[in-house]
Order: sequence, then C-alpha cells, then structure tokens
Amino acid sequence: MAEAMKSDIILAIDPGTRAVGLAVFIDGELRDTELLKASQRNTQDRMVGLVNAIFEYARQLATKDRQVALVFEDPQYFGSGVRPIVALYQFVGALVTVARLQVGVSTVTGYAEASIKNGVAGRPNATKAEVQAILRHEYNRHDDIISEDEWDAVAVGTYHLAVRRRERNDKTSNPSASY
Repeated sequence: MAEAMKSDIILAIDPGTRAVGLAVFIDGELRDTELLKASQRNTQDRMVGLVNAIFEYARQLATKDRQVALVFEDPQYFGSGVRPIVALYQFVGALVTVARLQVGVSTVTGYAEASIKNGVAGRPNATKAEVQAILRHEYNRHDDIISEDEWDAVAVGTYHLAVRRRERNDKTSNPSASY
C-alpha cells in the first residue's frame, strides 16, 4: 500500500516527567530544538500538560502534504527507586496512545538508549558528553546553548535518520525482500 503522505518531518523526543527535549528534523536536516518544562506539581497533571504541548507542537509542524513522525527514547530502568520510572513509562504510554489518535502523526517509534548511543557514537556505553560532542560536530553547533534534554532528542532523531537510511538501502539492494 502506497503512503498517502510523506513523513519527512521528524519530531524527536527525549521524554521526562519534568522536562521534555524536542528536536525537529525536516528533510533530514536539524531545524530546531525546544525544551518543554512542566509547571504543575502533580505528576499526572505534568504528564498531561507535556503530552498536550508535544501534540500542539506536532500539529504546528504537520502540513496538508506531510505528516510528522514521532520518535522517542524508550525509557530504561537502571535505578533503585521505581517511582520515577513508573511515571516515565506512564508518560510514554500516554504519548504513544494519543499519537495513534492524532491527525498529522504518521508513525510513532521508540528506541533504546543503548541503541541510540551505539548508532551515534559507535558504542552503547558512550557518555552523554561524548554523544553531545559528536552531535555538536556533526551539526556544526559548537556555540549553541541548548539543554542536555534537547541534545538527547537530537541524538534520537539522528539515530532514527540513520535507521531510515539503512532501511532504504536494504530495500534498494534487495528488491525481492518483503517489508
């Protein structure tokens, strides 16, 4: 089945329960970053506010001919306290659920942090500083003052673009493969 709309607008998301990093890629180019901060005290209200803000942002990006692909870092649990990770999983669950109902959102894809780091820095245990240094160089943004959450979103979008390029190359090199 042919796609009715292109998905050349990517909204990359670094999810959080207090702040969310966003990065916008259009036609494979990094165009903008944004940090959304929650103002509510209650965790559930914060999540609702952040999800609404993300979809308002996506609605502004979508056009008549182009939909927005949402990509995000899938939360991983490595700590000792479960309360923060439960809230993060609830946030991502709400994000995915609402995305499926939104007009203008074509796909929703989550990636593990280790996969993102491996794809950007060449190793799954790269530090955030190493990943940021690579991205600053790749996008020639040495002087940009953007938050760590925004850089994490840039990493998510960069990895997604690399995955898409690899998939396209695989399809053209093996036209008989079923996808």
